[in-house]
Amino acid sequence: MPKLTMTAAGARNAVLDEHCDFETLSTQIDGHDRWAILKSTILHHFPTGNHYIANYRVGATEHQDEGPYEYDEYVDFIQVEAIEVTVRQWRNVED
Repeated sequence: MPKLTMTAAGARNAVLDEHCDFETLSTQIDGHDRWAILKSTILHHFPTGNHYIANYRVGATEHQDEGPYEYDEYVDFIQVEAIEVTVRQWRNVED
């Protein structure tokens, strides 16, 4: 599994859209626990042209002052690729 290892500070800047080598393509909430919201962000890395997923936690309320990768020294972003997915949806039959 190809990955990109970064310092926690660099990774934090990347997911907060404050790093010139990265562009955020999408962010979603994957879950939560009592104190944190679990998120994942898809990033485009300009120097290589690759795409990576970044998984991280942020504080769930104003009382949980936790930012991305606050307790990490190094962070691994895992390389991902886009695939097409066909989805079947249902609609009402018109009379």
